[in-house]
Amino acid sequence: MTPNAFPGQRKAHVTLYGGGSTNRTRTFKFASPNFHTVDFEFDYVEGENVLLDIRTDAYPNRPSTLDAEDFSVNNIFERAGLAANRRAQGRAKGR
Repeated sequence: MTPNAFPGQRKAHVTLYGGGSTNRTRTFKFASPNFHTVDFEFDYVEGENVLLDIRTDAYPNRPSTLDAEDFSVNNIFERAGLAANRRAQGRAKGR
C-alpha cells in the first residue's frame, strides 16, 4: 500500500503467486474506502423511543471480553466496508 493524503494517489501493490506459474505484480489505484454505499430509512411510531445506537457495555449480561464502545447501525455496516447513510424519514402509523 502506498499511503498518501490524497485518495486519488493511493495505490496497492499486489503480488500473485502459486500454481506453478511466474509471480505477477499488479498495481491497483485507490478508488474508495468502501465497497458500496447503502442508505437506510427508518420509520418510527410517534411517542416511541427510537434506538439506533447503543453502548456495548450497557447490557449487564454480556461477555466479559466485549470491548466497551458506542455501536450504531452505521458503524456495523461501515466495518463491513459499506458507507452507511441513515435518516429518520417519517412516522409509521401506530396501532
